[in-house]
Amino acid sequence: MKSIRIPHLFHCLLILLASCMMGGCRISYKLNGAAIDYTVYKTIYVSNFPIRAALVYPPLQQTFENELLDYISRNTRLRTVDTPNADLQLEGEITGYNLSPRPSPKTHTPHAPA
Repeated sequence: MKSIRIPHLFHCLLILLASCMMGGCRISYKLNGAAIDYTVYKTIYVSNFPIRAALVYPPLQQTFENELLDYISRNTRLRTVDTPNADLQLEGEITGYNLSPRPSPKTHTPHAPA
């Protein structure tokens, strides 16, 4: 079993994720740079990504993990499994992120006649 560690990717993902939390944007990221030999690797286990940052936003961990699993399902032929006995294992931790408020979209309300 090989373990994949992508520390720089998580910094980028966390910035994207944090910027989207307040504004309702979608999360977007890419896992480029490596070719997967699907004759060798058929399954992947994604472990928990604990929040080790000074600021803890509780929904961040589950949202990140769900988005990562969705991305793997949509963009690879790997089958995700719930045990670490997979061909590949992805693990990491959330070490920092920024939250910034986003202005709410303006809504048009008709004026009442006087």
